[in-house]
Amino acid sequence: SGTACILLRTDALVSFIYTTRLKEQITKDIYVPGNAETDGDCSEDTARLELKWPNFNLRWYFEKTPGGERWFVDKIELWFDATSGKLEHLRNSDQKLTLSTPKSHSALLFVTPVGQAYTCLREVKIQLTTSKSDLIAEVLLRELEVQPFIFKSSNFGPEYRCPAPGQSTYR
Repeated sequence: SGTACILLRTDALVSFIYTTRLKEQITKDIYVPGNAETDGDCSEDTARLELKWPNFNLRWYFEKTPGGERWFVDKIELWFDATSGKLEHLRNSDQKLTLSTPKSHSALLFVTPVGQAYTCLREVKIQLTTSKSDLIAEVLLRELEVQPFIFKSSNFGPEYRCPAPGQSTYR
């Protein structure tokens, strides 16, 4: 319908960690631009948000818990075109790669009551991997505020604060 059903505000960075063809360990940071193109869709119990910028696409998948009292991020994926040359001397530089939160993870990210915005002022780090490469990406989110399943307003709901340092953000 053209109206926002997911709100996201954060300072985001993707940090790539990989071994080059020359066997060097490299860390390369790519900032998610503030003017990234957004797309997505929402149904009653699932939602998807995409942030797109040249050669990259960061997708967030949201779900509600059974009973619909809470929402969480089920998966985060990062698609990128390795042929773009953004990651120098990458071994699989002839491919388009998708990295994601591990399929084996049983953790639910950012579990929050429906109607509230998950808010975290400290840095949140989410690791993404792929089976096609030794490449790892860490999505670093600073001053995060996110809320899916907004159908009545275009403003964030009440804050639901992240756990204090030392406590897990996973359930």
